[in-house]
Amino acid sequence: MATVTVSRPDVSLAEVADTLRLSLGGRYQVRTESRMGGDERLTVARGPARVLRATVTISRQGEQTALHVHSGGLTLPLQLLHRTWIVPEVLGALRSAPALR
Repeated sequence: MATVTVSRPDVSLAEVADTLRLSLGGRYQVRTESRMGGDERLTVARGPARVLRATVTISRQGEQTALHVHSGGLTLPLQLLHRTWIVPEVLGALRSAPALR
């Protein structure tokens, strides 16, 4: 898991999703979900069956927001593929986004 830290405590799930949609373009699908307990996360997927994917979870830590990027996949080979391909693209988009600085 890799983490991008934003120096604002008010980063919303919608803001992160919009940033990724804009940065990654139409070849990726970005879906948001709120889970029980207030957990917020989104999934970034590519491909017709959304086989290639990464998950971004949001946590607030004082005056900062942490964006945790995890590789998806049910099997180790898929997880390794995601870690070397889609996760770096998601991290790059988050790190270079002016809205998240």
